[in-house]
Amino acid sequence: MREASRGGLGISLPLPLIVAVLAVSLAACAGPAKREYVLGSPAVPSGSVLSVQAASPVVQVERVQVPDYLDTRDIVTRHDRQVVPSETGRWAERLSVGATRALAAALAAQLKGVAVTSSQPIDPPAVRVVVDIVDFDASLDGSVVLAARWTVTDATGQRSLSTEQATVSEPVSSERDAALVAAMSAALDKLAIRISAGIEPNLAQRPKPLRSNLPSGSSSL
Repeated sequence: MREASRGGLGISLPLPLIVAVLAVSLAACAGPAKREYVLGSPAVPSGSVLSVQAASPVVQVERVQVPDYLDTRDIVTRHDRQVVPSETGRWAERLSVGATRALAAALAAQLKGVAVTSSQPIDPPAVRVVVDIVDFDASLDGSVVLAARWTVTDATGQRSLSTEQATVSEPVSSERDAALVAAMSAALDKLAIRISAGIEPNLAQRPKPLRSNLPSGSSSL
């Protein structure tokens, strides 16, 4: 077994022991694992089966677009022109995936008698919603700012029915990751209220379908 000399004291230690000590030291430096978070209001049952009638119109939410620097699993805050990732928490999914899921759930809570899905339905939906998030940061002033523009299209996605944009803000109660996630979720809920207001008139002008165009048994968020 190879041994290593410890400085000039003439003390030799087995090499496996040195490797083990170094491994323990590196693990201690790494710190505890980051907690993982998801977007969405606790009051909205994300991923649940919706109780809708067979003739209910379907709204499909396309994959939400977010800036590349945000579309990661890092929970970030903006410090001037720097984007700083959290040292204690991260997203359980990419931000674009989480935002799409949470927004679909929030829209489902706003649109009564309507099935909202972020998956591809069997038949064309009543309308599609395309959302482009321009800004979704937490700043040093203790608030989350969500700026987005969205388009409601027909079933094919080829004809625009309405296009709008909005900026909403939500205070962050503390510097903890959980508080930031809660504020971002609340901002998405506010955005869903604005988007739903533009969806309802387009649904009212559309004749009711003869049968459900969702996959049999459930509607997916």
